[in-house]
Amino acid sequence: MTSVVTDQNQNSETRLAQYDKLSQSLFKVSVIPEGIANITTNLDDYVNFDWNKLTHTVLQEYPLIYLEFRDKLRSSIIHKVLVDNLPIHGQISQVISYLPGYYQFIKPELTTRWIKLYQAKLKAIYDEDMFDIKWYSPNETDYRWARDRMAKNREICLKWGLIPTTPLRATPLCLGGGRERVRE
Repeated sequence: MTSVVTDQNQNSETRLAQYDKLSQSLFKVSVIPEGIANITTNLDDYVNFDWNKLTHTVLQEYPLIYLEFRDKLRSSIIHKVLVDNLPIHGQISQVISYLPGYYQFIKPELTTRWIKLYQAKLKAIYDEDMFDIKWYSPNETDYRWARDRMAKNREICLKWGLIPTTPLRATPLCLGGGRERVRE
């Protein structure tokens, strides 16, 4: 019994690792602190991601995801053929029409990973700026740069609705905090 549970846990971990690799191979999350008070991201590219990059060939490189896809596709096609009682040429056209749409079950898995990466990268920049805010006095240049970049970070969070999974201490509201006030 314990070996079955262990196998299931290993399969689950392997499945998650395969989703991580797939998400990284399809799209690279980019959050770069630029200059003294700017942050550039590729969130526009994320929103306009071309899901046609996710093909049958790509899925075959990830065996557990591919099996999941194949099972979902098979059960749906069998149901469709049995319910509609289609002739053979109708069955073939149904299978062909289902293929692109059935990659959509993977979409939430990938987008969740990408959002978490954006959040983690923005949080790291925020933490660095918060350190500067606490270290320097308000009349120092580094303090003002950190304050300005924190404002840019907040602007990005508000624009894209990025709310992290864990609340932060002394963070802007869009990053889950806001309990402490940053010196202006």
